[in-house]
Amino acid sequence: MTETMRTPDAAPDRVDWARVAIAAAFGLLFAYDLFEAISDAIGVVTSINQINELAAEADVAPLGIPWAAIVVNLVLPVMLYVVGVIVGFKRGRLPLVLSLATALAVVAAVTLSVNVLAGYLT
Repeated sequence: MTETMRTPDAAPDRVDWARVAIAAAFGLLFAYDLFEAISDAIGVVTSINQINELAAEADVAPLGIPWAAIVVNLVLPVMLYVVGVIVGFKRGRLPLVLSLATALAVVAAVTLSVNVLAGYLT
């Protein structure tokens, strides 16, 4: 009796296109939040500078620009998307959806909280 030894074929890693599609769909949602953060950053700074020009003419104290809130809004969507993909991609489709949905909910909650806080501080 001769046993034939099977050598494992070096199968290439297959790409699970469903996971890629899930990550891309959530990527669009995170990109929308990032676009909002960029437009808020430009709009808030411009608006506060215009208000400060008028305040200077009226001898009123100028408003401060909430740089911490602007930076958090810009960094958070990118950071949490990357964390969500890293955590969920290798584990399967459902963990990927859950990790990215959780990350998106955290981004939305923190963005809203930071915007409200920045409104109180200025």
